Amino acid sequence: MKTEMPSSKSAADRKASCTPRPSAKEGDVRLSVIAVDPVTGMKKSRSGRWRAYSLAIVHLLMVGHFLHWLWAGSTLTPIEPSESVELIRRGEINMGLVFFGLALIATLILGRWVCGWGCHIIAYQDLTLWLLKKLRMRPKAFRTRFMIYIPLVVAAGWMFLYPLGARLWTMVQGHPAPEFTWHLMRTGFWDTFPGPVFACLTILVCGVVIIYYLGPKAFCTYGCPYGAFFGLTDKLATARIRVTDACKQCGHCTAACTSNVNVAEEVNLYKMVVDPGCMKCLDCVEVCPNDALYFGFGKPALGAKPARPPKQRRYDMTLAEEIVALFVFFATLVSVNGLYGQFPFLMSLGVACVVTFVCMKTARIFYARDVMLQKLRLKTGGKTRPQGVAHVVVTLLLVGLLIHSGVWRYHDILGGWVYDESIPNWQYDSAFVENASPEKLEKVAAGVHHYEACERWGLFGMADNHLRLGWLYLFTDDPGRAPGQMHKALAAYPDRADWWLQLAKVETHLGHLDKAREAFEKAISLETATREALFRKAGPVRLPISARIWVEWAGFHAAQGDFDSARPKLLNAVRFDPQDQLAIQRLNLLRSLEPQDFTQAVSDYREAIRDQPGLLVLRHNLAHALTISRRYDEAVEQYREALKIAPDSLLLRFDFGAVLIIRQDFEGLAREYEFILKAQSRDPEIIKLKAETALRLAVLYAGSGSVPDALRVLSIAIKTGSKEQQQRAKQMWQQLSRQPPPA
Repeated sequence: MKTEMPSSKSAADRKASCTPRPSAKEGDVRLSVIAVDPVTGMKKSRSGRWRAYSLAIVHLLMVGHFLHWLWAGSTLTPIEPSESVELIRRGEINMGLVFFGLALIATLILGRWVCGWGCHIIAYQDLTLWLLKKLRMRPKAFRTRFMIYIPLVVAAGWMFLYPLGARLWTMVQGHPAPEFTWHLMRTGFWDTFPGPVFACLTILVCGVVIIYYLGPKAFCTYGCPYGAFFGLTDKLATARIRVTDACKQCGHCTAACTSNVNVAEEVNLYKMVVDPGCMKCLDCVEVCPNDALYFGFGKPALGAKPARPPKQRRYDMTLAEEIVALFVFFATLVSVNGLYGQFPFLMSLGVACVVTFVCMKTARIFYARDVMLQKLRLKTGGKTRPQGVAHVVVTLLLVGLLIHSGVWRYHDILGGWVYDESIPNWQYDSAFVENASPEKLEKVAAGVHHYEACERWGLFGMADNHLRLGWLYLFTDDPGRAPGQMHKALAAYPDRADWWLQLAKVETHLGHLDKAREAFEKAISLETATREALFRKAGPVRLPISARIWVEWAGFHAAQGDFDSARPKLLNAVRFDPQDQLAIQRLNLLRSLEPQDFTQAVSDYREAIRDQPGLLVLRHNLAHALTISRRYDEAVEQYREALKIAPDSLLLRFDFGAVLIIRQDFEGLAREYEFILKAQSRDPEIIKLKAETALRLAVLYAGSGSVPDALRVLSIAIKTGSKEQQQRAKQMWQQLSRQPPPA
């Protein structure tokens, strides 16, 4: 039954009824002592101490995660919700996705407690608020109509919804969705994190500065993309802060809340807290003098109706000011995010929020009678104070810097678009430069213009842009400028093996083979040192960047006709990353290009198989090399071992059949080829392979006198083969049968 709050009590009676007092259970001899804040007269919250312990444990786990990586060389993928976007982009299931999923499930049941008790950014925000309170500087919460939707529409939209839309669009165009794979371990701890400097700056902006300007939990309210999902899920949670009839509407709960929730009003209207900003810190429960609040289960907030119309919300800006504020926010975010390749997205959100607040306060100095920045008076009675003048000057300097940053980002973004469209996966021929269309050359010229503008006007150099400009220079009339840009990038990051690889590829294209070889050797030297140090800690692990460097090094040798040097390098690439498709393709291609003396190839493949006996491409290539060397019994043995690894590989069975033909094992040949014909696939290459299999098998059946079987398999080639295969099948059909071939 709903109970109306009494309204006839005097202020003295209300104060007396809400004065914290000892409480005793029936039968107790001693009364429990309640700690009271001497300044506010409110009960002290014990929950804050336990929450501090919880957040301290979170930081200890973070440090332990990092130390484990230093010790072991590989560790769990970052337990960070932002990592879950890799499921959309690459189909990767990582620890970030696992954590985010479990956190959402927990929120669905218990509400938004993961934020309050397990978020490191919350810890910094609450610590900042605690210090400001100690300095008697509790910041006022900034309240707006529209900016409250930034976490969902802008932050979560950019981080999660935009990649999802892009993925769905590619699927509509016919591209397959990525296959789901597990990626629970990682060797590169910082691969998706900003460096230590910008990690600290992110904490400073999102955990400290924003609290002073926009109030408690300001980043959660106006910037956090994960909080947007937690806030939506919280609406369905059955566990909430609820109230009993003992509530006297003293307001202590609202005063204690650090999540900007008007707890007293909400429990009065709904009998529970429905605001999704509630992070279940339990401070309100602890400070209630009448023990009227509790954390319990019941109806969710979604669909809850108030007992009476709630009070009209008051906002800190007019509607016109909010529209201007949104423009300032988006302009700042676009100008800052990714600036000089350094500013991470979360930090950029925090900067945009603070800049928007500061700019709107500055604007008010020009038309409002009184302006305050927290407890600092900028303008009083129509007169601007000295601190107000200083605030205007600093803001104008800040705006000028942001305009400069915006112009730089404009050129950076447009240059990046041109680069992404113009530079394909580089190979060692120059046809894509020589055959470039006039439209493409025009785009490249625009890209060069934008990147040169970045280099000319930027306050800092950007190594990535030097690399990109170097690639684009290859399309111009003066491609010799490309290595200079590469060296500028390497001057900033001389230990980047992958960048030395890019320099090597550019020098190769320009015909500077000696310089290319030097760059390759430098890349290999850096890669080897890093890999060996990692292997000593973690043992053999998958290393895609190592594989790519060795693939390109092998390609350099193969382009010079040095197949003997290329083969072992490709074997290294496959060993470092068995999933590298380019390494596998080039290793298979090398089979058909290298000389007919396969003695060394057999030795190389056997040595590689000792390291990785379960790698299919090595077994397949060894079997092929043994076949070419006429060591058929050994080849059969290797094909059978390979089929244990990949029994469904049709290409493997097709090649195995060729060896069985030589050995005149027609029964085994028929078994392998019939397996291929029964396989179902829409892959054009597989369909072509099946037609060729049918033609070979028809010859076998016809030679053994089994004409019906020969006609049966020929019909498959006639229906599915290429025009040339169909013609061959029809000719054979006419030789075996008096009936016309099927249409």
